[in-house]
Amino acid sequence: MGANANKKQIEMVKQASTEIRHLPGGQDVKIIAIMNYHYTLGLDKYLRQADFRYFLTVGSSEKENMEAIAGSRYNKLIEDFSRMRRQAVANKYWVAKISPKEFLTYKYRNPFIPVLFFNEGSMRVIVSPTRKWLDEMCTTCEEAKGEILQSNVSIEEFAKQSEFKFGERNWLAAIKLHLFTNGMTVYKNNVVQALRYYERARAKKLITSEQMAAHYGLEITHTKLRKKLDGVLNEPNPIP
Repeated sequence: MGANANKKQIEMVKQASTEIRHLPGGQDVKIIAIMNYHYTLGLDKYLRQADFRYFLTVGSSEKENMEAIAGSRYNKLIEDFSRMRRQAVANKYWVAKISPKEFLTYKYRNPFIPVLFFNEGSMRVIVSPTRKWLDEMCTTCEEAKGEILQSNVSIEEFAKQSEFKFGERNWLAAIKLHLFTNGMTVYKNNVVQALRYYERARAKKLITSEQMAAHYGLEITHTKLRKKLDGVLNEPNPIP
């Protein structure tokens, strides 16, 4: 940032960060600010503020910086993480201790990597999978690179076959629910407004979701998927 942005541009970023932190209460906003850097103390102190941090690697000069941020009590944990990282890069696997006498071997980037997590109160090593392990076709991620991953499956045929299996209304409801859980709201305006109203009511901590479910006679669904992935999904070359 210091190499590619002048002082005025950096001040604009700091100003935007200030506005985010001081938004008046009651505004319906959700903001996630992600700062990606390669040297912990390289950024301006103001821009280093964070609720939590993920460290993907720890260089020799970084150990002192991390001690300044987290304190000396985590020095051994930082050393252990640094060892895992070196072993993973060199051997394409790393060994993690999960109990006094038990060890677990992970394949590096196939699909996991070791990550050091710090939330200003505690530090621990976590294991993170690659994005493709979670969602092979993430169009949001692909668009970020200027490319949209094209499917080899006929979406029209897949939708038609799925509607036949579950019923058109059930299938569409499932798609809408999946989009919603992934941050994409496609419900009608009055439904979205009702949801926000309900969320504000729950924020007062006077009602619970369990109470509302009981009022409407709603019960947790316990079921198994017995239908197999077939049809267009199993065709050798659906789209040339």
